[in-house]
Amino acid sequence: MPNPYSDKSATEFVQMLGHEWREMSKQEKQSFEVLSAEAKEEYNLKMTEWVENMVEQGDGSDVKVSLLQKELEKLEVPKKNMGAYQIYRHQHKEGPLWSTLSDEEKEKWHKKAVKEQHRYEKEMEEWYQKIEDKGKTDFVEEVFELIKANKKKPTKK
Repeated sequence: MPNPYSDKSATEFVQMLGHEWREMSKQEKQSFEVLSAEAKEEYNLKMTEWVENMVEQGDGSDVKVSLLQKELEKLEVPKKNMGAYQIYRHQHKEGPLWSTLSDEEKEKWHKKAVKEQHRYEKEMEEWYQKIEDKGKTDFVEEVFELIKANKKKPTKK
């Protein structure tokens, strides 16, 4: 049977498929959605097996941590608070150097860092409550422990 799309460019082909998809009923789309869900489940199983295999071989802890961090991002974990120097640097890209500031000037940035810390703590409390409601606290605690255990230790010079 000849391919009716053989004379179309890739862009035209994708546009035609998109149009066909939009015109399909939910019932017609259902079989494709089932296939997609099955493929996703199979992918997740294979990925889990692969990560566990890498960890068992001793060369996959970074991979596992990376994948788990992505899972945390999906759970919308709040961003870590910045310290005084980081806030200062962020607001003064080309301003005076931190080391040249007086103690009084630095204190202003330390106060901002304390506010930032309180913001972070409040957001984390709210986030943990959402995680508890979803029943994912064990997963989150495991991820945090793995990330903490796999942080690179600074080398002394």
